[in-house]
Amino acid sequence: MGGTRNQRAGKINLPNPEDFSSRKEWEIVCWKMISARPDLLRLFVTDKERHDLVLRVAVLESVVSGNSYRDIGKKFWVSSQTVSRIKRVLDGKTYESYLGNQERKVTGAEKNVSGAGNRPRRSGHYKKTKYGRIWMFD
Repeated sequence: MGGTRNQRAGKINLPNPEDFSSRKEWEIVCWKMISARPDLLRLFVTDKERHDLVLRVAVLESVVSGNSYRDIGKKFWVSSQTVSRIKRVLDGKTYESYLGNQERKVTGAEKNVSGAGNRPRRSGHYKKTKYGRIWMFD
């Protein structure tokens, strides 16, 4: 039939990283070699990654055509923020998903555990009485 899996994938012969001045330069050369081999891409790219890549290229093509963010969003089911991020690629920046870059907002209660703002924490404790809990100062 098609031989073993190793025979079908074939040997790639990626260059040695030590032969390049930077890791980035090595990655660029390797990517060119890998992207020229559709059989390798099918092996290592998931259905989700393939879907995302095709969608990004389609959105980029629509941006270049001059379509509005709203029209692009409706056509490809993406947010205007996604279109904006993809449009940044045209400005020479690399694509970054906004989902991975969101910083968690710290609420007021998390900033100061005591909840008393900048005031020092009161010393004392709660005491349970028949009327409920009351604060007892030390």
